[in-house]
Amino acid sequence: MLVEEEESSTEFPSILKLLIKKTRISGNNPQIRQWCYEVMSTRPHSLPKNEEKCREEILDRIEEGWQREEWVINMPQIADEILDQNLLTKRTPPATRTSHEADGLIDDSFNYL
Repeated sequence: MLVEEEESSTEFPSILKLLIKKTRISGNNPQIRQWCYEVMSTRPHSLPKNEEKCREEILDRIEEGWQREEWVINMPQIADEILDQNLLTKRTPPATRTSHEADGLIDDSFNYL
């Protein structure tokens, strides 16, 4: 199962979820750190220019996590925090308003002016 997940993880959310899973399963294994460096440097697709700051913030936070003494405990927490902050949710444009007047749905009985 992990091998399939590793191969299909190409975007930040899936990579972070896999990092959490691998850390919880394997504990203090230096191979996880090596895997993470390789994946973070090659797989996450570039983000749009207006979201590139998010990419830099994510990479900085992951790097800080590796520097901590208890990284095996901290890395899942950091990855969870990043996911919870919704830094990576796809931005959808606001819903467009439809003209109910054009649909004949406006009730003029409430117009007192």
